[in-house]
Amino acid sequence: MYSLYPLLKVVSGISLHPRRISQSVMKGTVAYDMIRPISLFNLSLFLQIGHFLFTLLTVSIPLSISYHFLFGVKFPFTLSINSLSILCASFFGLFIAFEIGYSIGLLSLITTRTGGFLSMFDGLMILLGGAYLPLNIYPSFLKDLTSLTPFASIQYFPLQGLSNGSVPSWQLITQLFWLALLICITNIQESKLRQRLKIAGG
Repeated sequence: MYSLYPLLKVVSGISLHPRRISQSVMKGTVAYDMIRPISLFNLSLFLQIGHFLFTLLTVSIPLSISYHFLFGVKFPFTLSINSLSILCASFFGLFIAFEIGYSIGLLSLITTRTGGFLSMFDGLMILLGGAYLPLNIYPSFLKDLTSLTPFASIQYFPLQGLSNGSVPSWQLITQLFWLALLICITNIQESKLRQRLKIAGG
């Protein structure tokens, strides 16, 4: 049986950049963030990449090595198309999580705080994400419906691929659909919020 904690730990930092944006709004410095040479999106993205690499190097990789030598746990990675599908699913899942977090962060320009939205996201991940409450225990119709949500794309698809050795093409297509849709949504959000700041004299 494969230990999934290292992968779960990597995708658990979604609240990092929404909270940073919310703090900038409360301090009144968000206008400066939006006129920097680097865009607010890229600033948030690099912050999340830094957190991802830090967690990967200090938690996930050491844990995986420890599991291997102490308990004989092996992860099903070989140089193959199947392993590539797992890596793609993991990348898409991380980026979908980032886009949802960025969208929540942008909402703080209207609501100031993001705690309620982040709590709702955590609840939906528990119910629909498939990492803490496996989707296999749901009735078939509910499992099929839940598999079409972005929450399943974030964790359930990569974890299922890690357990099964590959990710089906329809899951990758579902992830790409949500990724494209969320990118469009956040672009529209950012454009409208920039316009709102200009009208307000920001």
